[in-house]
Amino acid sequence: MTEQSWPLSVREPNGRTRRGVVAYARSPHAEPEAGAAAEFRIVLLTRAARPKLPADATALCVPAAPARLFAGFTPPSRLSSLRLSEEQMAAYRGGSIIAAMPLEVAPADVFRAGCERPDLQRLASALIAALDAELVAAYVGTLRHALGLESGADPLDELAVRLSPPEASERPPRRAPGIARLHRALERLRRYEAPGVSLDQFAEDLRLLRMFARDDAWPRDAMQRLLTDVQPRARAGVRVRAGRVVPIGRRRPR
Repeated sequence: MTEQSWPLSVREPNGRTRRGVVAYARSPHAEPEAGAAAEFRIVLLTRAARPKLPADATALCVPAAPARLFAGFTPPSRLSSLRLSEEQMAAYRGGSIIAAMPLEVAPADVFRAGCERPDLQRLASALIAALDAELVAAYVGTLRHALGLESGADPLDELAVRLSPPEASERPPRRAPGIARLHRALERLRRYEAPGVSLDQFAEDLRLLRMFARDDAWPRDAMQRLLTDVQPRARAGVRVRAGRVVPIGRRRPR
């Protein structure tokens, strides 16, 4: 049995391209040649097995048939040329798709009767959707914890209010890199997309935002962090007036 791997790209409705890899292999742990740093991985196993739960970004297609059904099959060099026999498609259709999280797709949706090509784009889209939902949930959970919200509060609405309170003098400086990242993160989370920053950076930015709470004191080290965060990229500085941060406009040349 010859093992093979191919790159697979999925273009989302928002224009973003997600790149992964499809492997045709005997073992779920076979190293793919195409795209070791892929965002997702689909493995077409060539023998019936009960593998351990795979990593989050992996989906295992397990056939309900003995390995001899695939013994004489040589996979093509290009994924677009992959064709399976009726018996092989039936074996995968009667088998299972194993992933670390629930997928909104069944083997019969991917290995359709009467077809010779598995719908791997559909499986990849379902895997990506599950990964994104899990990741978004992690960011929302971090947001809820960082802001100390009660169970009934809407984390995204609360973040929006804290980023843009009604009183202009209470608004955090939008040009501060951490605050700018939070504005972008809010936009993405409202589209059910994960922010383009790590969870650690997201939590750090939320700690910066909390410094602008109306009743919070401004300790010296917190103020220094704010100035360090704002000044390198902002065209204007900031100063403290009556316990609040007030932008300073650029001085005109004399």
